[in-house]
Amino acid sequence: MAAAVIWFGVSRGLGDEPGDTAQETTATQDDAEALASAMDGPDGEESAEADTGDAPEETTEEPAATQTEQAQDAGMPEEVTACLGEVSAGTERAAAAAESAEHWRTHYTQMGLIESGEITPEEAAGPWAETREAGPQDQERFSAAQAAYEDSAGSCADLDVAGAAAATDDLDEGALQACVDRSAALALVGDRGAAVNEVWSGHLVQMRSKDEADPEAYQAEWLAMVDAAPETMEPYDAAVAELEEAPACELSS
Repeated sequence: MAAAVIWFGVSRGLGDEPGDTAQETTATQDDAEALASAMDGPDGEESAEADTGDAPEETTEEPAATQTEQAQDAGMPEEVTACLGEVSAGTERAAAAAESAEHWRTHYTQMGLIESGEITPEEAAGPWAETREAGPQDQERFSAAQAAYEDSAGSCADLDVAGAAAATDDLDEGALQACVDRSAALALVGDRGAAVNEVWSGHLVQMRSKDEADPEAYQAEWLAMVDAAPETMEPYDAAVAELEEAPACELSS
């Protein structure tokens, strides 16, 4: 493991440039040993007190499931209650995506902080272990939320807002349109969050196979994941920002 980490340290700038073999075992040995220790922590992986960047806050919303029940009790059209159900399921999917994104962001940003010298490998050990431990629960929650969302997805897009409002006394068309708009914003967060969750899932699978993996190949795959992380995280963050500006879904009748 130490040999792979020495290679890692040299090739990523923790030590000397590749090819300077005279200094590889001196300039990088301390870094290599420290990183090896951190990555073989209590949970067996890249196990700082990290600045996680401008991570979006977890999306929360008044439970639309309650609104759905109220809409049913009030005799609102079935298509309206279906749309409210989509908003409810979309809100839960967005919250599940936020958990995965937060943990994956914390996990991969440790590497950049180590490379920039802002933290040591020892300082990264705690966040690595904590996020790895949370990972399986992230996957279970998102999988359940995704399945629930699929049952109602598209209900708001299919809704005839004007017709539904006209068919029900005191149902405000603007409020109903707000629910449709929010459902679209939630859908975008959930879809882009699914891509982030898939990457996080892939790394969790990688960590489980670490003991059997070739150390150098493992490090190369891990570093490739770190480098590619913004490709899914940045679109997700943009979708979260759009959701923060989306109208709330609040219907009354």
